[in-house]
Amino acid sequence: MVAGTEVTPLTIDSAEAPDGRALGAALPPPPEPSFTSPITTKTSSTAPIAEYAVRIRLRRAVARSWIKRMRRA
Repeated sequence: MVAGTEVTPLTIDSAEAPDGRALGAALPPPPEPSFTSPITTKTSSTAPIAEYAVRIRLRRAVARSWIKRMRRA
């Protein structure tokens, strides 16, 4: 640090871009939340329930075929 220079802390109000605009004005507005975000689609989807139903059906089919095979033997 050079002797004789003072450092003033920057606040959001006093911060300026090189061309003189306030930095807050240079920032784009935050994006609007959409209903296609991964969080909402993940929580509201019924995919896990459907996968579970398919698994149960497959398990029952395998059990039936195994029982049939055991009866033949």
